[in-house]
Amino acid sequence: QAGDLLAGLLACPDSEAVRLLGSFNVTRTDLHARLPEPPEEELSEFRWDETVREALLTAEQAAHEAHLTFLGTPHLIVGLVRSGCLATVALLRQHGANLVQLSQVLLEGVGCGTAVDGNGQSRKTLTLTPRCEAIFRRSNELARDAPGGVIREVHLLRAILEDQSGFSAEVLRRLVADPALLLATLKAGLDDGSQP
Repeated sequence: QAGDLLAGLLACPDSEAVRLLGSFNVTRTDLHARLPEPPEEELSEFRWDETVREALLTAEQAAHEAHLTFLGTPHLIVGLVRSGCLATVALLRQHGANLVQLSQVLLEGVGCGTAVDGNGQSRKTLTLTPRCEAIFRRSNELARDAPGGVIREVHLLRAILEDQSGFSAEVLRRLVADPALLLATLKAGLDDGSQP
């Protein structure tokens, strides 16, 4: 998707592509402005447990602090990490992740917006990127067989890892491990009962 390509470019400010665009007077700010505005999405159909709810609030806070109008997969990973979700933190640490560095790279990759919109109003509403929406829907599918049909951390984490393309997957691949390997480790832990 075009938004993922732009986010990838923005994650590497010293890349040849960014330097080339700069020679045509295209700045990182211009690239951020070209990120697509995803459609509004109604989330009331999803039922989260308290752990996931806290992670989502943390993800939203990270997006708001960057003055963004959208919530993307990088924010979800940062939310899981920063809120101390046990399965996520354990899985990433098992594969040698530096959690601070991972969060920093993910957030730098999605960049920052402006503090106010064209009318001088602060931006409050976040919309989901299409990839984030698909992850929520997959989490919901995974939770159907769970007690009460409530989405737990492992459902959200599994849905994130199943999506093995895009900016977040590439960051995981470069800084931690291939998402396919992380997913296999997560599933193995669930199979042997070592994770919730």
